[in-house]
Amino acid sequence: MSGAHGHSHGHSHGHGVTTTKAALASVSVALFLLVIKAYAAAETGSVAMLGSLADTGLDLVASL
Repeated sequence: MSGAHGHSHGHSHGHGVTTTKAALASVSVALFLLVIKAYAAAETGSVAMLGSLADTGLDLVASL
């Protein structure tokens, strides 16, 4: 009997690299958005932009 979990497809190492790249991309995008939104909030004084900035900050923390 051969189960789905009992054998290797030979690409488990690549999965870890892909996961790491995805995590780095997520953190990079969150940092970029954080900087852009901080600038926009400072320039406009928009309370809504501050809320969006806080949300992006929480996304960044969650992605770490």
